[in-house]
Amino acid sequence: MATGQSTAFWLRSATHGAAINKARRAAITVGTVVGEDPGAADQPLSPAAIAVGKVRVDVQLFGTDPSDIRALPAAAAADLVLGYVGDSAGNETHTLKSV
Repeated sequence: MATGQSTAFWLRSATHGAAINKARRAAITVGTVVGEDPGAADQPLSPAAIAVGKVRVDVQLFGTDPSDIRALPAAAAADLVLGYVGDSAGNETHTLKSV
């Protein structure tokens, strides 16, 4: 997916180490953010701040019972695997590593 794109998925399943019960839809948006790198402290001629572009991926999960979804921010990093209905009504998966 390119920067600025957003893709929605109607889910058959979702896991983050364990099943995320009753997750029904996900939206993934790719964007760019600009952060600041202060430069090296031991380099007297380095600029005070250097603008650094970074890719940012936002994931939104929607479900009929949000209790499993609400627990995700406190969970340890794991792969987020989304199972969804793909082209020609086939089963497909999309994996986001270590989120």
